[in-house]
Amino acid sequence: MQNTKRKIIDTKWKLLNQFSEKRNYNITQADMYQLYAYGKKYALADNTNPTLVLLYPSNPNFSAKLNSFIYEGDLILQVIPFDFNKSEEEMIKFILHNL
Repeated sequence: MQNTKRKIIDTKWKLLNQFSEKRNYNITQADMYQLYAYGKKYALADNTNPTLVLLYPSNPNFSAKLNSFIYEGDLILQVIPFDFNKSEEEMIKFILHNL
């Protein structure tokens, strides 16, 4: 059976640092809030929590999926690097594998 859970994916053109001493890795509060708002809207619309994903360009300081961010109400945000040196097919498989 195919997973029909709604997925909300947003992209940002900012450089993250998974090694940053700050717990937010350079993710802005506005980016976090935007995905939270999308998640709440769709959770209310179909009574299920969607999968929330932020994609940022991979770089030497951001090459692996970050630990999940958990919002109140069981909304979970995944932050995944997007490697522009890989094919679209490879990246789609990588993203789906990391959800």
